[in-house]
Amino acid sequence: MSFSVVFIRSEPGFGGDTPMPLGTKTQVPVGVTVFLGRSTDAQIHMPEGTVARLHALLAVMPDKLRLLVVDLGSTNGIHVGGAPRQVALLASGEEFRIANRYWFRVVQD
Repeated sequence: MSFSVVFIRSEPGFGGDTPMPLGTKTQVPVGVTVFLGRSTDAQIHMPEGTVARLHALLAVMPDKLRLLVVDLGSTNGIHVGGAPRQVALLASGEEFRIANRYWFRVVQD
């Protein structure tokens, strides 16, 4: 069992384009850490100035029921339910936002 994150929304601002097409889906397999960031080393590459080089990591929890999302010390952080979070455990259907602009939805595959 694995999870995916789906890019669902981008707030306008800073004159940049959407860093990836809406609906882009990235799988997060069990036992694999997926990085999200501006760096080309990130599996979810978002080449936009408000996104840190390595902004967050995603990993499936051992119970395989939740996805771990961890902010890696970025300036613009991650938000869940409108509140800033350093660490979040998300179930399928929940959403998180990075860099105050980009929304992702967690889906269980």
